[in-house]
Amino acid sequence: MKDASSRASGLVKMLSGPAFRRATRPLMQGRTPVFMLHRMEDAAQNIHGHSIAFIRDCIQALRASGAKIVPLSTVVAAWRARAAVDPAWTVFTLDDGFADQVRIVREVFEPLRCPATIFLITGQLDGQLWPWDDQVAWLLRGAPPAEYRVTLDGTRMSLDLRGPLERSAAIGRVRDGLRASRQNPYSEVTTLATALGRSLPVGAPPEYTPMSWDDARALEDTGVEFGPHSISHRTVSRLSDDDARAEISGSWQRLQQELRCPVPILAWPRGQQRDFGARDVALARAAGLHASVTTEPGYATCEPRDADASYRIRRFALPETLDKVLRYGSWLERARELLPF
Repeated sequence: MKDASSRASGLVKMLSGPAFRRATRPLMQGRTPVFMLHRMEDAAQNIHGHSIAFIRDCIQALRASGAKIVPLSTVVAAWRARAAVDPAWTVFTLDDGFADQVRIVREVFEPLRCPATIFLITGQLDGQLWPWDDQVAWLLRGAPPAEYRVTLDGTRMSLDLRGPLERSAAIGRVRDGLRASRQNPYSEVTTLATALGRSLPVGAPPEYTPMSWDDARALEDTGVEFGPHSISHRTVSRLSDDDARAEISGSWQRLQQELRCPVPILAWPRGQQRDFGARDVALARAAGLHASVTTEPGYATCEPRDADASYRIRRFALPETLDKVLRYGSWLERARELLPF
């Protein structure tokens, strides 16, 4: 089994390499792999994510394959100018603005001179909040093993927290429910805490510590670019016009106030197609934002005839294996789209 896996890895490395990349440039025309990552693995802090070593390996493997890692703003600028997009371009993005992302940049991106774009939830850098979806995870991971009955957004649900798989499923159910709700998710999380017999800390627990504005300014000096990711991470499609406008334009204004050269590219909270709509794209455009990214998987493309295409940029969640990173970061995933194998 191990030999078969090694042969498969060798095949992916060869097929994604410089020779095949050059030969398949026409297949990748107009498509850019944009990778998205969130957290750095830290068992001591109970943070689940990618290891520093793996992120470093990803960047080095992609570069060895012939990929050219560029800032997201470079791709967006090319789209806006109707200029050619190099099929070898590849982008790395990080969402939310947690403190461990400072370490990722310092230990990986900066030494490798690799550009990155970080999207900031401005409310957490301002010390106003820590994200509601992280509050859900903190509450459910720390509750005593049992089955709980709770009512959220007027819906009764049973939450089985008697095992790790059950807890993960419960976190997903609650997050999905509150993401689709028109109620304030922060109020609903308080209701959840009461049902679980737990109290939410006023400030973020250590594993959810955000970076500071000083951190962001220091990273800006190393070439990292920053874009807005809303103020409170609420789903904008579920907000009133005024609240949605405040979330979008308010977060962009805060970046402009705190940083020297933020990029006018928004990351939609939660980021799936149902989480934003035509109204929200119009609000982003009115705020002076040129593009926005989603969490929908796929290559980033921009159809010139679609005026809103740059506000629906797709991204690949950074995979857990180098094989998949090379597949997504080359023509191989495009070939799978055309001829599934």
